[in-house]
Amino acid sequence: MSKVDEYIKNKSLEDPEWKKGYEEECNKLKMSVIMTNLRESTGLNKTQFATLVGKSRATIDKIEKGQMNPSAELMDEIASKAGKKLVIKIVDIDANEPTCI
Repeated sequence: MSKVDEYIKNKSLEDPEWKKGYEEECNKLKMSVIMTNLRESTGLNKTQFATLVGKSRATIDKIEKGQMNPSAELMDEIASKAGKKLVIKIVDIDANEPTCI
């Protein structure tokens, strides 16, 4: 476990509010990566992609910048309109993996 991962683990155990904030930011970062990869896989810029999926460019931009924590419904709707399918799964936690992304 890296020093960063160890710090995050200890801080999360000490401070539930900090842990909650960290997890929220982590989720936004994960959605950011997913959205950016989805858009880039279409070969479209943000404006073109927003038009394709029926959302504003601002919404796509906020998700990609990690400024928005989109719901599963929103992500599913966007994925569907881009010809993809959103899959959510629960997996075992691997202590050797990074805590975020």
